[in-house]
Amino acid sequence: MRVFAVLMLSFAPTIAGATAFPSISCVFTEPFATIDVWNGGMRIITPEGAIPVTDRTLSGSNLEPIVRATIAGQAASLAITKLQGSDGMSDFKRPLTGVLTGWPQAISQNGACLRYRNGAAPRPVAGLAQDRHLNVRARPSMSSKIVGSVTSSGRFWAYPEPAVGGWVRGGFEVIPKGENGMITVSEGWVSVRYLGVPITQLR
Repeated sequence: MRVFAVLMLSFAPTIAGATAFPSISCVFTEPFATIDVWNGGMRIITPEGAIPVTDRTLSGSNLEPIVRATIAGQAASLAITKLQGSDGMSDFKRPLTGVLTGWPQAISQNGACLRYRNGAAPRPVAGLAQDRHLNVRARPSMSSKIVGSVTSSGRFWAYPEPAVGGWVRGGFEVIPKGENGMITVSEGWVSVRYLGVPITQLR
């Protein structure tokens, strides 16, 4: 099992040509990394360790945004296109493609991306054993219907709205049964007791 190191940054973004950053998560095979972008920050998850990210700016359109940043001292960009993307490791697809240029080599790499509701921010799952999962409910109640789950090592993209009775609403990744298909985003409620502190509070 791969162990991922997480770099979580919070800074006031410099925005060009748009009012807010979209909430996007992309997976890449080469380099083997997950890149998360949201209005409050950007982070890169790799098996080797934390990758420093600075100087983030946004351009392009709302449907096909381009995020430029300095990654490990190198100027890089992540361009989102509406083409379906592959993670390069399985037969699963994601609705969007991310084109990463400039890091770690000066060539373009394609990854597969999901887009969450604007304003959503990733929150790590907390307080669960490694072999457990977090149930996502249709309504903010333990007795409400279960609409999905997030693994103990997964993330729940919380919406920027107040908690209701200790429950947080947001989006999560849904992987279809079987060995192929389209990975999508669904939404629901989870108890705040199972979420780590907001990314913007981490250093």
